Amino acid sequence: MPQNVPLSDSERGPWRGRALQAALALLVAACLDFALASQRSSLPDIEWRFQPGWLALSVPCLLAFQWMHIELWRGMLHSLGGTLPRWKAWSIWSTTLLARYVPTSALMAVGRIALSQREGVSKRVCTASVAYEVAFTFIAAVAVSTYLVLTLPAFEEHSLRWLVLAVPVAGVAVLAMTHALHEVPADETAVLVASYSLGFAAGVIAFVLPGALGAREAGVAVAVATAVPAAVALAVALVVRLVQIGVELLYAGVMP
Repeated sequence: MPQNVPLSDSERGPWRGRALQAALALLVAACLDFALASQRSSLPDIEWRFQPGWLALSVPCLLAFQWMHIELWRGMLHSLGGTLPRWKAWSIWSTTLLARYVPTSALMAVGRIALSQREGVSKRVCTASVAYEVAFTFIAAVAVSTYLVLTLPAFEEHSLRWLVLAVPVAGVAVLAMTHALHEVPADETAVLVASYSLGFAAGVIAFVLPGALGAREAGVAVAVATAVPAAVALAVALVVRLVQIGVELLYAGVMP
């Protein structure tokens, strides 16, 4: 009769990784749910709504944002002399992304460098690519979020000033998510699109927090609260984070 052969460490590895990813997602979701539940009694009376069409727009925007971020890193890596096959680069970036939820987020960079080194990319080149990626995204986020604090009186008569909002896909996800939950004044569209950049910049500054949890949501909520009630803004920030974690888990599960 066939004997039950125990799984080897290499066979257990993928299952352990998937179990860890699932546990992480459940832990974050439970913490956010607890935070919302504890504040539910103090929430003001707000005319909530649910618009599935806007929600359907928010999710692909976050998927596209993640894709552009991967391609940004891959392009910079290639420019520095490090070559990775497209799908191998996608796999490394998506898998190591989840390590940013470890305190200081340093494990994300360490893991990316180690996995790239296995594929023939030097440690020096990969380290430089990660540093440039962080610098580039931070500067871009600050540039876009500047719209939130500047009135731009010199350009208020010029429609070209709206070009600053043409690129931030994740900002469109926040806009769509807000529309899905609450009515949004038409003249607040620019503020909502720029809100994710403010949250992203806050998250980079608070790098010691695992995954910038709390800091990024605070930045997004502060910006969104200028257009809708504060309770709605907080809900939008938390739901966008949950959806983004789902997108990250999707990338990490599919790309390898």
